[in-house]
Amino acid sequence: MTTNDFNHQSSRRHILSTLATAVLLTLGATGAALAQADYPNKPVRLVVPYAPGGATDVIGRVLAKQLSDALGQQFVVDNRAGAGGSLGAGQVAKSPADGYTLLMGAFTSHTINAALTPAVTPFDIHKSFSHISVVGTVPLVFVVNPNIQAKSVKELVSLAKASPGSVTLASAGNGSPQHLAIEMFKRQAQ
Repeated sequence: MTTNDFNHQSSRRHILSTLATAVLLTLGATGAALAQADYPNKPVRLVVPYAPGGATDVIGRVLAKQLSDALGQQFVVDNRAGAGGSLGAGQVAKSPADGYTLLMGAFTSHTINAALTPAVTPFDIHKSFSHISVVGTVPLVFVVNPNIQAKSVKELVSLAKASPGSVTLASAGNGSPQHLAIEMFKRQAQ
């Protein structure tokens, strides 16, 4: 095991422990939770508003396992993908506020969609949720096909400027963090 692997595992354990504590403290601070000292006394649904296999899903599954082990009750991941995360988030917003339906929210499902498509976003970003904790971050990185004659960002920008329209990109879709990051990059790189 490398030092980097050890630091990553230690950091992940710290984040999960912090989240579990935050969940317990948050629920313990409400009147309903105080009246229900045995929380959770039934399975808890953790809605991941994306398809299985992505970063939010992986983080959600690790979190669900840790919370299940720590609290002695199942935290069940329920993937509800669609509309850039808004479908799952909307389902959680309509659920009873009893602590048995939680959202593994992400940047897109809460901020981007609410700003870009407020008329069709099925929740109010300011009123529908109570924040518990940040549980992870996912970096955005540039990668290119090895056949591309660019070995640095500077070389990629030069290539794109020398041959307009020759460089294509992929993202998770319109309004996604990847899409917005590339648009910001295009502006900065001119």
